[in-house]
Amino acid sequence: MRLALLTVATLLVHVVLGWAWALLVPLALGAFWPDGAGWRGALGVALSWGLLMAYYALSSGVYFERAAATVAALIGGLPAPVAPLLSLIFAALIGLCAGTVGAQARRLATSPASHPA
Repeated sequence: MRLALLTVATLLVHVVLGWAWALLVPLALGAFWPDGAGWRGALGVALSWGLLMAYYALSSGVYFERAAATVAALIGGLPAPVAPLLSLIFAALIGLCAGTVGAQARRLATSPASHPA
């Protein structure tokens, strides 16, 4: 349930505000539910980005293929399908980082050492 909520919320924030703001969703999830926030953040951001790329690929096929080929050529002459896969890996990594940072912030805020007597 948390993963589905994270994926949908990340997708909505990504579409409405942009990709950088979408990282606040796994960060907040990690702060509210710290257990497993890292992998949930990674999967949620990667799933939402994958759904968005699938929508773009289905709705504007030729243009998506050209964009992927251009990005792959800029990276170093790689085959076109590599660019979307690399972006999915990058999305998972930043989702992992955001979820982990949120979880650690929660743990730091609720630890006994952060509330001296």
